[in-house]
Amino acid sequence: MISSTAFAFATPEMAPETPGEISDYIQMEITADTRMDGSKVSASLLNGIAILSGQVATLDQAERAAERAMSVVKVRAVVNELKIGGASIPDESVSVGVRAALDENKALDASRITVNVENGKTVLGGAVGTWDEQEIAREAVSKVPGVKVIENRTQVTFDAIRSDGQIAEQLRQLIANDPLCDGLALSVSVKEGVVRLNGELGSRGEYDRLVRRSSVTGVFEVNSDRLTINSDLKMEAVEDKDFAPEQMMAAMNDAMKADRRIDAGLIRSELAEGVVTLSGQVPAEDMKSAAESTARGVPGVVAVDNRIIVEETQLPLASANAPLVIPRR
Repeated sequence: MISSTAFAFATPEMAPETPGEISDYIQMEITADTRMDGSKVSASLLNGIAILSGQVATLDQAERAAERAMSVVKVRAVVNELKIGGASIPDESVSVGVRAALDENKALDASRITVNVENGKTVLGGAVGTWDEQEIAREAVSKVPGVKVIENRTQVTFDAIRSDGQIAEQLRQLIANDPLCDGLALSVSVKEGVVRLNGELGSRGEYDRLVRRSSVTGVFEVNSDRLTINSDLKMEAVEDKDFAPEQMMAAMNDAMKADRRIDAGLIRSELAEGVVTLSGQVPAEDMKSAAESTARGVPGVVAVDNRIIVEETQLPLASANAPLVIPRR
């Protein structure tokens, strides 16, 4: 049996009501998070879409900020416009860090994953056994300093037999990353594919969310007999968002339109069992990355399959006798 416990600290808050109050609360949540040290984040709210701007040190901090914002009441989705700053790190050093982060993560088998880093863009190739492992690999890499963008090209072979230890470690990481679990003493153990959850949560929504999210690949049963609800632990300003598929798609469409980095008309989105598939053609890599970031900012999205094609505009070749004409912008 493998067990794991995550501890954090949080104080219940009165739920914010107005867009200004919600924006202020998001900024307060991010500033108070010890994993966000050194970041400078501003938040605004438009039609339920939280827009984050500012600077962070790592991609992990950017995605942590989005998770924080996504959990706040009345937030339907997050547009993550945060820029990753910090000192420039040589690609070779980033590549070494990425390889180590993958190999050391006990929640997946990274032996078939390949790594290529160029100007901070990290491309993961090769294969993994499950969708879960594809996302776990991406999460591990996001914590490496110097990683600016991740393109996950790993192929899912659906041939993995996951160990109890891998499942327990995945759930430990899930609890540690979930803002709704902050301040709570929770433990998880796994034996022969049966998960046992133990501890107290503040509301039925938090309870249902943890049970639902614990049913990862390789789990046959989630036992929550030892998981109880203590209303004294409820945080009024955060909530589980168990959106129906049509709600998720509506939030995603609004978020894409609100994202100033994206031409939403160029991008198509499809949703199936929590996996978003993006397609279309865009003129720059930055727009492709922004679209994926925004898709990940919708509650309920568990993975993004980014099939967007980048076709950068090229000038036509001039003939030998004709002058070169550069189109006006």
